[in-house]
Amino acid sequence: MIEIETPNILGIEFWSGCNLRCTYCPVSDPGHKADEMGADMLDRLYDYVYAHPPQILFLQCGGELTSLKDWVGKTQRFMDLQMPHPTMQLGITSNLQKRLAPEEVAAIARFNYFLVSIDAADEDLQRAIRPPAELRNAVMNIAKIRTHCLAAGTEPPIFRMNCVVSDRNARQLDRVFAFAAALGFKEVYLLDVDETVPHGADGPRGLRHMDDETFLAVLQHIQAGVPKLAANGITFTPAKNFWHTLMLRANGQAADHRFGPGETKVCLEPWTYAGFLANGTVAYCCGGIQDSGIDPAWPIDRQVNCETVRAVRDGLLAGGAAVPERCRTCAFAEKGHVRTLAGQVADLPHIRPDSDRQARSMTFPWTIMPDSAIPSYPDLRTERFRELVPASLFTMPRSGTWYLFYFFEFLDALVSGRPWIKTIHGFEDYPSLGFFKLHMHGIYPGFESAGHPDFVEKWRGMNRDDPAIDASRGTIQQYQDVFCPHLNERARVIYVYRNPLDQIVSAFHHKARHRVELGIDRDRYQTAQVAYLNEYARTEGIDLFLAQFMTFDHMRQRAGEHLLMIRYEDLMADPATMFRRMLAFLGADMDSPERQAAIARALEITSRDQMREFERMRGRSLAGDRGEAGQSHIQSGASGRWQDVVSADTIAAIRARMAEFGLDLDSFLAIPQAE
Repeated sequence: MIEIETPNILGIEFWSGCNLRCTYCPVSDPGHKADEMGADMLDRLYDYVYAHPPQILFLQCGGELTSLKDWVGKTQRFMDLQMPHPTMQLGITSNLQKRLAPEEVAAIARFNYFLVSIDAADEDLQRAIRPPAELRNAVMNIAKIRTHCLAAGTEPPIFRMNCVVSDRNARQLDRVFAFAAALGFKEVYLLDVDETVPHGADGPRGLRHMDDETFLAVLQHIQAGVPKLAANGITFTPAKNFWHTLMLRANGQAADHRFGPGETKVCLEPWTYAGFLANGTVAYCCGGIQDSGIDPAWPIDRQVNCETVRAVRDGLLAGGAAVPERCRTCAFAEKGHVRTLAGQVADLPHIRPDSDRQARSMTFPWTIMPDSAIPSYPDLRTERFRELVPASLFTMPRSGTWYLFYFFEFLDALVSGRPWIKTIHGFEDYPSLGFFKLHMHGIYPGFESAGHPDFVEKWRGMNRDDPAIDASRGTIQQYQDVFCPHLNERARVIYVYRNPLDQIVSAFHHKARHRVELGIDRDRYQTAQVAYLNEYARTEGIDLFLAQFMTFDHMRQRAGEHLLMIRYEDLMADPATMFRRMLAFLGADMDSPERQAAIARALEITSRDQMREFERMRGRSLAGDRGEAGQSHIQSGASGRWQDVVSADTIAAIRARMAEFGLDLDSFLAIPQAE
C-alpha cells in the first residue's frame, strides 16, 4: 500500500458557481447548484497546507473564483502561505469576465500561474461558445494585471491559455494561436470536449465525433501553428485526453480498453493530485476519480489517502484485470507497462516508504507522432527560417544515424516542452535550439557544382548505385541556397563517418536482415556468410563508402568552419563531448544549468539499454526495418569487429582502392578510448 505525504498539486474550490454558461460545461445545466466551501473545512485545509505545502496550490479547481463575493478576503491567508513557504507556487484558473477592481488586480498579480479560459479569437464565436463572454473583458484584465506588475516592479504571472477544441472553433485554431502570441501568453493548453457530459443534439462535438474535414483542419492548424508558437516563446501543451484522441483518430485506430497481464494506465495523478470541491467531494485526478462519501470531519491526510484512491493506486500498480474501470476508458493517460508506472511512482519525492516497490523501467513522457501526421517540408525561405541556422547532418549507413536523430529529437523536446516526438528522420525544425536540420545519408551539399571538375568526374565513374549514399539529392537541389555553404554563409554541415572496415561489415549484415530486399542474396548469406562478406567488402562495400566519404574529404579545405567531421568511434567513446561540440558548432546556446541538465537527460534516454527498452515498448525496431519480429536495430557499436571476419586479401584490396583517392586505410583504424 503506497500513501503520499502531500499531493504535488492541491486544489481548493472555494465555490462552484460561475458567471458563464459554456456550451460544454456541466455548470450550464439548469439544475446545477452553486456550493460554497464551509469555514471549518477551509480552516482545516489552511492548517494542512501550512504543515504540508504542495508544490502548487490552486486556489480554484472548479467554478469561477472571481464571481464569489469577497473572494480576495477569503483567499488572502492562503496566498500569504508563500511567506513561510516561498517555494510553493500559486495557481488560479479564470475566465476573466468580471471587470477587476484594483484590489482584485493586486491579488491576482501575486499568483505564479494564471490559466485563462479562451476558446476563440473572434468575439462572436467566443460569446457563442461561452455565453455571455466578451473577449474585451479578458484582454483589458490581462492588461491591468501586467500594468500593475510593471508599476510595482514585480514579475507578472505566467499566463496560460486554456482552449477547449470542438467543431465550433476547430477551423480557427490558427487565430487562437496568433491571439495567444499577441497577448503575451507563455503557454497554450488544448483540451478535448468532455463527451462523458451530455451536450444535446446541437451541442459541441469533440475530436472523436467532429466530421473528417473539421478534424483535418485541427491537424493542419497544429502542424503549422506549433512551430510559430515556439518561435514566439510559447509552449504548446495539449491535454493528455486531447493528444491521445487526436493520435488515435489520425492513425485510424480505436481506443483499446483491454488490459493484459503487466499492462496498465501510466498515470500519476492518483499520487500527485487532490482537489477539494465545495460540495465535500475530493477529486484525485482530472479524469473523474472522486469520492463523494468522505466524512468532512476526517483529517485531511486521511482524505488525501482515502480507501477510494488507495484502491485506484493498487489497481494501477497491479495492472491487467485489476485496472479500475474508470481508468480503463480514461483518455487522459496512455496504456503502458506496470514497470514503467512503478518506476515513475518510485521517483516521486513525497511517497511514504513502501517495502514492495516494483522494478523501475524507462520513463517516457512523450507521445509518438504518427507518420501520417508529420508535416511535409515547409517553405524554408520564409522569415522565420532565416532566423535559424540551416544545418545538414549526414551519416554513413550503420554509423550512428538513429542515435544522432533521437538525441537531438529528445533534447529539443526537453528544452521546448513539446509533448511529442517523431520517429522518422528527414527534416527537423528545432527553434528552441536555434537551428533546423536536414538529416539523411547524403553527399556534401553542392559537391557536384563546387568541387574540382576533374575530381567530380572521377567520382561520377564510381559504383554508387545505392540510395543510402545520396538520399538527400532532391531536397538539396530544391534548397541549394539554404543548405549549400558556398551559397549560404550561415549553412553548417556535420558529417559522422566510421572506420570503413567496421562500417562495411555492419552495413552488410544490416542489408541482409532488412525487411526490404537490398541487393544481398539471402541464401548465400545463410550458407557462405564470411566468403560472401569479403566479396562484398572489396567491391561494392568499399566503393559505397568512398562515394560518400570523399565528397566531404574533398570539400574539407574549402568548407572551412562550415563543416564539422566527427568519427563515429569518437562519438561512441565520448558522446557527451561530441554532442556538445555539435551543438556549439550549430550555435545552440546550451550554457544554462537547465539546458546542461537537458543534455544529460537526452544522453541518458539515448543510451543503448534505454533505446532497446524504447524498441520493446513500441514493439518494433528503431527504424522499423528488421525482417524478423523482435530484432533490434541497435547493435553493439563496438570498434574492431572486422578483425574476426575480414581476410588479409580483402584488407589489401581495400587499402589499394582507397590509395587511388589519396586515402590511407590505417588512419581510420585507431580505436579511441573513453576518458
